[in-house]
Amino acid sequence: MSLLAALLGCGRGVLEPEPVPLNQVTCARCGMVVSREADSAEWVARGEDPRFYDDIGCLATDDLPFRDRSARFVHVGSRWEEAETVFFARPAGASTPMGYGVIAFASRQEAVARDRANRARTWAELVRELRAEAPGGPPG
Repeated sequence: MSLLAALLGCGRGVLEPEPVPLNQVTCARCGMVVSREADSAEWVARGEDPRFYDDIGCLATDDLPFRDRSARFVHVGSRWEEAETVFFARPAGASTPMGYGVIAFASRQEAVARDRANRARTWAELVRELRAEAPGGPPG
């Protein structure tokens, strides 16, 4: 019976991020080599290879064909968190690989305190903002 339970449970688990193979993969959006884990992001979908990004902004502006059974991950400090569970800020002077300048924070208060406009963004708000600014690619 436990074998049957294990087989039925297979595929229902929580999606987890993969280790980023630094300097060995390119960003799925812009094609740059992913060289800094702190700025990287990842989209994991069941049955698909993970997609790695060199900048949170690249993940936010990427249109992907598989939306169900997937999760987006960003770095908050030194750990991965699901993008939909954290808050984002665009601090003055923040330097990220593609220039989006987006940093993830565990709490709304942290994001507000660091943001140049004193506001925190949810994942959905960040996606709308970045796509409105640069619908064709990274900021120039």
